[in-house]
Amino acid sequence: MKETELWFSLFRGILTINKLRKYSLEMEIMHMNEKEIIIEIDKIKSGKANIISFYRKNKLIDRAPLRLKDKSESYNYNYRHHFDGDDLEKINAKQSSVFPYDGRGKINEWADETKRSLRQLIMDGKFNRVFTKGTTKYSIKLVWVSGE
Repeated sequence: MKETELWFSLFRGILTINKLRKYSLEMEIMHMNEKEIIIEIDKIKSGKANIISFYRKNKLIDRAPLRLKDKSESYNYNYRHHFDGDDLEKINAKQSSVFPYDGRGKINEWADETKRSLRQLIMDGKFNRVFTKGTTKYSIKLVWVSGE
């Protein structure tokens, strides 16, 4: 076999492999399910310093991925809630407008500002996520519902 024929043969083989990969990916996408989860929120409450809970129609929301925690030992809170100070620190790493209460200033001012910031982040879609698990593509949306 001549050198040029060898190169053309090799090139055709690479093209065939790439076509097979593309076809495989297209088939995988065709068999993927999509699921949208919308969680409506109309109120945010703070039970005490560094404790935040989300509500819809005066009921605590307990739906994946916004599951309730039973208690927070590190913040000495024995009631169901969503976020404690550790969670607020994690959120703060990506959204500087939310942060744990550090004892400075008035607790009520911190709580009101934190609730406003969280509401705005929800309205701006900052908590929305898309991820794939197995053959299902999940779209998670937190939606602020006002004045019903």
